Amino acid sequence: MIKKVTETFLLHYPFLKSFQPNVYLTRIKKEDRLAIESVHREYCDNYSDQIFSISNRASIAIYNLICFCKPPVILDLGSGFTTWLSYYATRNSEGTTIISVDSSYDWIAKNEEFLHKHNIDSAIINYQTFKENSPNLPYGSFIINDIGDPGNFTLRESSLSLLTEYVRNGAILFLDDIHKPSVKAAALKFIRENNFRFQDLCSVTFDHLGRYSWLIFAEQNES
Repeated sequence: MIKKVTETFLLHYPFLKSFQPNVYLTRIKKEDRLAIESVHREYCDNYSDQIFSISNRASIAIYNLICFCKPPVILDLGSGFTTWLSYYATRNSEGTTIISVDSSYDWIAKNEEFLHKHNIDSAIINYQTFKENSPNLPYGSFIINDIGDPGNFTLRESSLSLLTEYVRNGAILFLDDIHKPSVKAAALKFIRENNFRFQDLCSVTFDHLGRYSWLIFAEQNES
């Protein structure tokens, strides 16, 4: 049985109990919204086509999740704008480690150029290297999975198996492009086989291209 969570994600993560999902994922200070939109526009104009980058609506949801969850580690599968966004969201906090991963050396070089332009000296890890030497992620870590070519989601679907123990141990997974049937099918299989839960974020991440996201997580014991 697949357990969908409707407006109750916070019940499973006590450190978020004071927030309402559709409120904390959409409200944002004007200056932060403008900064995110500006850098996103720059990224799409100069480094990546819009369809390759996560949407503005999903960006705001990710920004708020990072700010409220304060994850000890952010694992960004699919480097680029979301890596910048992770650094921007944690700019006033201490102790967050950001791990950026991508599957193409050409894409890595392009995204490192973009990050360096924004004074982020981050080395992006090749996916195969990450796969062979997957680090430990502590409870409460945040994973953004937007990896792979938008014309072929095979890598994103197969990457879910690498994330099983992370989610089981308390990491929160933000999975984009659920509108694609193959991604949704892989996500449902991942949830079903591991007895995970999910929250549909269509209402806050749906964009003009029809893209939207899910949060996937394990039910946590409250004590």
